Amino acid sequence: MRFLVDECLSTRLVGAANDAGFEAYHVAHRGWGGRTDSQILELLIEHGFVLVTNDRDDYLGLVQGTVQRTSRRWTAPPGAG
Repeated sequence: MRFLVDECLSTRLVGAANDAGFEAYHVAHRGWGGRTDSQILELLIEHGFVLVTNDRDDYLGLVQGTVQRTSRRWTAPPGAG
C-alpha cells in the first residue's frame, strides 16, 4: 500500500510508515506542496496513493463530487480485479 502524507501533517509520519513496512511519501517530498486539494486528489488517483490527512471533510466533499460527476465514466485502476 502506498501512502501520501498531506502537507498539514508532519514529515515524521513518513518515516514511521516506512519503518512499519509501508511505502510512504510526504506531499512536500514529492514537490507537490502548495497544490490545491483538488490537484492533490488527482495526483492520488494518478499515482495510486492512499491519503493520510487531517482535512477529512475537505476531501470527502471533493470525492463525493468527483464520484457523482464521473460515475458514468468510472473505470477500475490498472491491475484491479
